[in-house]
Amino acid sequence: MQILPTIHALAVPYSVPTKTAHQHDCRMVFLPGSFANYIKGGHLPEIWLCHDETRKVPVKRLELTETPFGVICDLVPEESPVTNELLRAQWRGELRQMSVGVDMAVTQFQLSGNERVLTVHEVELLREISFTSRPGYKETASTPSAWLPVSSEVGEIAARAFKWRARGGFGV
Repeated sequence: MQILPTIHALAVPYSVPTKTAHQHDCRMVFLPGSFANYIKGGHLPEIWLCHDETRKVPVKRLELTETPFGVICDLVPEESPVTNELLRAQWRGELRQMSVGVDMAVTQFQLSGNERVLTVHEVELLREISFTSRPGYKETASTPSAWLPVSSEVGEIAARAFKWRARGGFGV
């Protein structure tokens, strides 16, 4: 039995518009606090590789934390072939970004120039968080605990979220 690292990830950045796979005619942006009720409810999503429900990562411990910058996911996986695939990919620098499958409770469409923007005020259900190399948001990032403190590879928003949480919710 091997000791598996905790994987820390910025699963969803706040206030960053992105083009989504299922909303080709608009951009989507999650507002700060949009996951608060979901997280307070104690619900936990499944963890997948590349949005593929046949490649579920078995979870020993999963914790979601809301920060001013987005939602952090701390995952301790259980040993399995899918977990081994994920860890090998992460060590190679692959599957280091995140994407989510959500059902939204409160949204608002706005026009920004010629584009429609879907602003998410509240998430009803976070169905899954996926490790991927084709993220919904390029600002997402994940890193095994062995790589903390956070390297510059994870990007500014993820680094700020991780540092905010490490400081007990104070400053960045």
